[in-house]
Amino acid sequence: MKTSNDYANQINELFINSACSILNIANVFVQAKHDLSKTDYDDFLKLTKYAEKSASVRKWLRIGDAYVRLAPLADRLPPNWSTIYKLATLKANELDALIEANV
Repeated sequence: MKTSNDYANQINELFINSACSILNIANVFVQAKHDLSKTDYDDFLKLTKYAEKSASVRKWLRIGDAYVRLAPLADRLPPNWSTIYKLATLKANELDALIEANV
């Protein structure tokens, strides 16, 4: 029979997986924008059901741009892409202060 710790560990692992998936999705958006021609990038957006000028694409790209500094923190990130976006918009010293404060 599972214990409360077993269930909590399962949820925490899923949270980490979700944060990693958010970061990886954002990284793919950045790679696609960088690697594809404008026409192919537009096709990519259509295939993923996003409009180029949408706030969502802007947020995915911003998170993707911060991938290198956020990926090592994946186990501390919430499974919420809007919150991860807000963290991606922070200056390096602001993010460092949050890490130092264990927030």
